[in-house]
Amino acid sequence: MRSPYQAVLLLLSALMLLVGCAVGPDYAPPSLPSLHSSQFPASFGEPTASLALGAVEVAWWRAFDDPTLATLVQRALAANHDIGIAAARLEEANAMLRENRQGFLPRGGGAALS
Repeated sequence: MRSPYQAVLLLLSALMLLVGCAVGPDYAPPSLPSLHSSQFPASFGEPTASLALGAVEVAWWRAFDDPTLATLVQRALAANHDIGIAAARLEEANAMLRENRQGFLPRGGGAALS
């Protein structure tokens, strides 16, 4: 047996669900550009017209006019290691690992028995 409170709560929740699904009378779906529009590049790898080369400033942090931010970025760029150095370190670590694993392999020598 349900209490009157539960019945009212059920009725209000059903009413809210129906009202939430309604769309206003002035709703119009957004217009989508056609597939042959100039907004889309001809192929996936081509840059769009709005992002031409040189459109983005390389030193974008200077637009904030914050000397602390500029100092932090300069320190980060000075301490940034090149990707080539990182790749060389990774290759060196792999070589050291292979060299250390050589000790676990069986060894044999060419000793003559007399």
